[in-house]
Amino acid sequence: MSTLVYIPVDDPESLQHSLPLLHPKLRRWIIDFTSTYNEDEPVELISYIFPIARLSSLLYLEIKAVDLKNPHTSLAVLKELPCLSTIVLPRYSATLAVLSVLSTFPALRDIKTNTSGPLVQDCKNEHPRGPHFSSGAFPLLTSLAVSGCPQHMIYLTANEYFPSYVRSLTVETFCCADLENHSPDATLMLAKKCETISNFVMRDIWEGFAPSFTDLRSFLSEKLTQLKVESYMPLWYGVADLESLISSLPAIESLYLNPTPFHPIDDHDHGSFVLNDITSLLRGCPKLRELGILLDTSEPYDPVPQDIGLTSKLQELHVGSSKLAPLLVDSVANFFARLLPRYCAVTYNANDSGSWDSLSSTLASLRSLMRFTEQRQRLMWTRKAKASV
Repeated sequence: MSTLVYIPVDDPESLQHSLPLLHPKLRRWIIDFTSTYNEDEPVELISYIFPIARLSSLLYLEIKAVDLKNPHTSLAVLKELPCLSTIVLPRYSATLAVLSVLSTFPALRDIKTNTSGPLVQDCKNEHPRGPHFSSGAFPLLTSLAVSGCPQHMIYLTANEYFPSYVRSLTVETFCCADLENHSPDATLMLAKKCETISNFVMRDIWEGFAPSFTDLRSFLSEKLTQLKVESYMPLWYGVADLESLISSLPAIESLYLNPTPFHPIDDHDHGSFVLNDITSLLRGCPKLRELGILLDTSEPYDPVPQDIGLTSKLQELHVGSSKLAPLLVDSVANFFARLLPRYCAVTYNANDSGSWDSLSSTLASLRSLMRFTEQRQRLMWTRKAKASV
């Protein structure tokens, strides 16, 4: 056995019964507290971490929890593990205090976060003057997640041992009491420091805060292959913003522009992108394989260029929480059938299925009809060619 997924009960002592499974050759340990979450009692991680410190071959550690208590002090006991290369923490847990501890781990390559943390976090308990990095910090790091308010990001980049050489960066911004502290300077400083990143995730889930392309512009570069935005409100943009985005991302392969805002979208709300924008993105980003956007399907659209579906590499179009009126199912399905490659899947959130289920069925029928028509045309051309010989 190389992987162990542990789901604890309320009593930390329950881990004692699993100790025989913690043999030295265990490579992956995933501990999931989400099913036992108690909002009045954050998880005391230290009781569960101590036994892991003896796993000398451990490569991967993932913690799933809604709320952790002092994770930096708990994780410190693992710093002697010689092989630990990946740590995945709950959303908003990669604070400056935690990163200060992880900076001393000798084999660490990836610091990531998952989606098990709180939807919204604030910085009332996070007021460090800065991270405590020293010479030799993060010797092998390639992927970094950082959680904090904009001022924390400024502290982070000001440290002379900040790992600016990482290839993947996730930025999770805390809520601040003063929204004016959502300073673009923090984003700009991070972008200037991390000039080698090819994968960028921005998670900015402030209740009532609507992001814009201004927050992204500093990170747009020809090196990016993956870009993902998650936010409380829909992402808004202008025509010039979209043109700038497309021209700045010639190598982009995976692009998720907040298709599922954390603020619920009601029946009267629409997405921030229109169908014509998909055409523009496929034209301008020829390497695009995954696209996630929040669509306003009620807006009129232009005819689909005949050749675009033949040249596009798109494998998935994720429309997230987009709304689709029943009366528009046929027209939108026809648009997708003409625009998207035949193998491209159209995916959506399960709780927002509704008319999208009908569209999937209609789209499948249209694609079958188009294949039949093409086969029939090829057969006719072959017969004509033989008859002319």
